[in-house]
Amino acid sequence: MRVLLAMMLFAGFVGCATYYDYRLDREYGPADPARYDRPPTARADIDFRRDVKPILDSRCVVCHGCYDAPCQLKLSAYQGITRGASKEIVYDAARLVAAEPTRLFTDAGSNAAWRRRGFYPVLNERAPNLEANREGSVMYRMLALKRAHHLPAGAVLPAKDFDFALDRKQQCPRIEEMDQFEAKFPQWGMPYGLPALSEREHDTLARWIEAGAPYTEPAPLPAGYAERIAAWERFLNGDSLKAQLMSRYVYEHWFIGHLYFDDMPGNEYFELVRSATPPGEPIKLIVSRRPYDDPGVARVYYRLRRYPETLLTKTHLPYALNTARMAKIKSWFLDAPYEVTALPSYEPEQASNPFITFRQLPVNARYRLMLEEAQFQVVQMQLEPGDKIVIYSDGVTEAENAAGEFSDTERLRTCLRENASLGAAELHEKLLGALDAFVEGGVVRDDITALVLEYT
Repeated sequence: MRVLLAMMLFAGFVGCATYYDYRLDREYGPADPARYDRPPTARADIDFRRDVKPILDSRCVVCHGCYDAPCQLKLSAYQGITRGASKEIVYDAARLVAAEPTRLFTDAGSNAAWRRRGFYPVLNERAPNLEANREGSVMYRMLALKRAHHLPAGAVLPAKDFDFALDRKQQCPRIEEMDQFEAKFPQWGMPYGLPALSEREHDTLARWIEAGAPYTEPAPLPAGYAERIAAWERFLNGDSLKAQLMSRYVYEHWFIGHLYFDDMPGNEYFELVRSATPPGEPIKLIVSRRPYDDPGVARVYYRLRRYPETLLTKTHLPYALNTARMAKIKSWFLDAPYEVTALPSYEPEQASNPFITFRQLPVNARYRLMLEEAQFQVVQMQLEPGDKIVIYSDGVTEAENAAGEFSDTERLRTCLRENASLGAAELHEKLLGALDAFVEGGVVRDDITALVLEYT
């Protein structure tokens, strides 16, 4: 009887989802996964980079920015939003066989390809009109759900209504399942377990979704970058066996980093990738699970690809490229008197063991590069007398005023810049005073802690 009841409930649930999918198709036409591969261009009144991205960066990517983001929904790039979400769990202790990687910008090149890998849209992929963009968007309805059901009063959320356990069961509704989700979890709108977006933030995201999620490509790199990229790609793609083995060693240590040119303005970062095409041609990415896997081509080229996502402190590994570093690497690996007689293979038994793979490289060169790379793990900063370090809890940037606005990171930075000449005690007092003035009449839901240290 229990089995029959369970089967009937499951059939009813599937039936509701199927009917909703049918109704969407009937009213707005069939879904087109390629719609956002050719998105509408930005409009004067709503722009992704100017208006939408700052909100996502300040309120959303802290959870939805990593490889194992909830429902694998990455909001750290436009392409992550259009890719959508997945019900598959990234880290599953019960998994018996390896899962296929789902790295954004790596393992699939179009939204249609992501659909074939089990990802479903969170934006409307049917007819591009205002009603369909609302009703057919999981993202829009999640935001609307939060707006309709604010957090309950109190400093601590009730455990019976909110689950923050690391191993909690994920709820990843498709658009066909949103009616049931809204009825069962009315307080689980986005941001989950956090204060709602301010009215301005919500209206901005809503208008963007209603407009069909317009997007423009990032601006070209500033002048000077092309020259530096070309110089490093020439250096890393020498033809000699010695140069090729050096570059393989460098790649297998740098592939995880965010590389930048420390003499260039702006906040541009790059990643070192393997390509089937040489410098001067568009990058043809060699996709592999591990950096030492067989590339499947006769010659590997090491290329610098512009990093396309929002940087997160918890995954940001900056590594500076400059002429001094290039000169040191050249002296260690290319100028040193030794010979490489043959390139090592990519057979797993050899490639997975760096002591075998790179045994022809001088030991001194290998450990010197690894010491240079130590800043990936321990970042050192040289402070000058008068420099200050500000440590603060998230309550400082998430304090809410009476208008529903949040004291975000940019507001904090502005306060610090305007009062940088003050001593530590005065700066601390000014910071908390500005925060008190901002939240007057608002609701404080989290602790507000700030510590200002001054190097003397």
